[in-house]
Amino acid sequence: MATAIEQNKLSALWLRYRSVFISLIVSVYCLPLSFFAIPGAIIEASWKKALNYCVDKGFTFGTDFIFTYGPLGYLSSRHGQYVGHLAFIVFDAFLLSGFFWFTYKYIADKKWWWLIMLPAMIFLRSSNYSQVLFIIFILFTAINFTNNFSSYFELLHCSFSGILLFFIKLNYGLISLMIIAVMAACLLLKNRKAALIFIASSLLFFCILTFSVHLNIVGYTRYGYLLIKGFDESMSLPVTTTQFPFLWALLLMAIFAGIAASFLWQLYKRKAISFNSMAGIAVLSMACYLFYRNAFTRADYWHWCDMFAVFPLFITGSLVVCGFGNSIIARGIAISALAIAAYGNACRADEADLTAIPEEDITKFIDGFSLKNYFTGVFGDYEEDAPLYGIFPPDKVKLIGHATVDVFPYDIQLLYYNKFNYLPRPLPQSYTVYDKVLDSLNAAHFYSTSRPEFVLMQNVGIDDRYPFWDESVTKAALHLNYQYADFLGSDNDSIALFSLLFLKAKPGISTRPEFKIIKEAMAGMEEVIPINYAENEAIYMTADINYDASGKMKRLLFQPPYLAITLFFSDGSRKQYRAIRPILAGPVLINKSVTNSIELKNFMTGELQKNRNITGISFNPVTPGFDQKIRLTFLKFSNY
Repeated sequence: MATAIEQNKLSALWLRYRSVFISLIVSVYCLPLSFFAIPGAIIEASWKKALNYCVDKGFTFGTDFIFTYGPLGYLSSRHGQYVGHLAFIVFDAFLLSGFFWFTYKYIADKKWWWLIMLPAMIFLRSSNYSQVLFIIFILFTAINFTNNFSSYFELLHCSFSGILLFFIKLNYGLISLMIIAVMAACLLLKNRKAALIFIASSLLFFCILTFSVHLNIVGYTRYGYLLIKGFDESMSLPVTTTQFPFLWALLLMAIFAGIAASFLWQLYKRKAISFNSMAGIAVLSMACYLFYRNAFTRADYWHWCDMFAVFPLFITGSLVVCGFGNSIIARGIAISALAIAAYGNACRADEADLTAIPEEDITKFIDGFSLKNYFTGVFGDYEEDAPLYGIFPPDKVKLIGHATVDVFPYDIQLLYYNKFNYLPRPLPQSYTVYDKVLDSLNAAHFYSTSRPEFVLMQNVGIDDRYPFWDESVTKAALHLNYQYADFLGSDNDSIALFSLLFLKAKPGISTRPEFKIIKEAMAGMEEVIPINYAENEAIYMTADINYDASGKMKRLLFQPPYLAITLFFSDGSRKQYRAIRPILAGPVLINKSVTNSIELKNFMTGELQKNRNITGISFNPVTPGFDQKIRLTFLKFSNY
């Protein structure tokens, strides 16, 4: 009898709090896969370490350190060095509260929807924190518009998450702040009390975060925008329209387009189309486009997997926001989105096995189901990754000692492994300096009196770029203000991971590079342009390359057109590199080869005449979309 009574109590308790239990179970899967993430020995590890280091040292973001990740960027990278547990726990709790509310209010009472929501949330765990926060911000924004701003919790969560995004990652933050401004304007017209609460709380939270971190808002926004603006041209990886991940992404976008069209059709039939309803669907559409662009601008496996991680939840949330939560067809669409994302995530470029998902992806999903790694980290300590490479010999460590030091182009982790005193340039990675304004900031850093005492430099590039053209003006400043001190590695870059030049600041010298225009010319695509200057001169070039109408449209909807440049050398050889349009707006060194460590040393020591001549160049469009005429300007590095 007692057992039956207890069972009845449990049943009553379950029925009473069923929605709460379901919502908690589902929403807890918004938490990252691991409480801490060890960066590893990769390019991304360098900026993650640098970002946390700058937070620890109190450097000002937007002045001392410029990146698209802001002073709270560690929340997205999950790099725990120099950061306490409490910051992660507080912001994770805030994120969980949003998903709990969304599930409790819009999912838990709908038959079987939480069973669809659960795997969608597990998929979401393999994305990064900023994108997860952005999707809950977008869902709450759309709900606020469609529900006519009827919930203070949804308003405030939307406000706080949007502002938090600004301090984590500028890409999402600029968008979220603009949306918050639009919402505030709408509220002022409809509900003055709600508008007052929304605007006051938004400003208060923004001010609290601003004064809690070291941030130059103007510099962070201005220079971060330049990074965002040039990213697609400078960092994109080509993808063809026949590659399976791209096709799966188009199918998911088509599904969303169908949802949006159905929603608008229902409103039209009911004669209920309003600004709010249109704004809600516009916000969802914008998010759909952003997920696609983020995945296929730099179209590698990790970026498109990030998109497939968020799309099942995005489709599910869109169906609920648009009022299709009670439809059997809607459930089928949500399940289809899950299946498509699973196969899209499993695709390897041109491969698509529709008979089975690879075992590693099944393992990844199972790991996502487990919360062990997250909660182990909550009650554990951050453990730094062991160095896989880059431990310097004792004599090299002694040479630098406690002096300040920076490293080119990106491998900042070398400085950590050898316990050097890192003094970063404003933009810490050469690959992100694809704008002449940004290049000038780094250059100014190295002819200032506060420059680092040592610079370690490699001559390596990514994505088939000509390595020496990254940070061209900055390297000119280094030549004038630093002297060669030592070398580590092999003379042959192809057989050594490290071929590092040690440059030491010249005492008391602060010299700016000076460039003098010597010639202007027009050239055509595929034309071989002769380069013929004196052996001991350093001649630079800027190239004004423009897109035609089709190129502009292609860049907006797909990817920027791909341009190559062929360099002809005096030894009779030639080599083709990827031409980065913003970098070629330069100037870049054009008459002398700098392709390895020896040639880099010759440039730095003023012995440029030892390097091979570049006797000609040719611009070669790999895909159409460029104007056929290019304006070239040649400049002499007059104080080389």
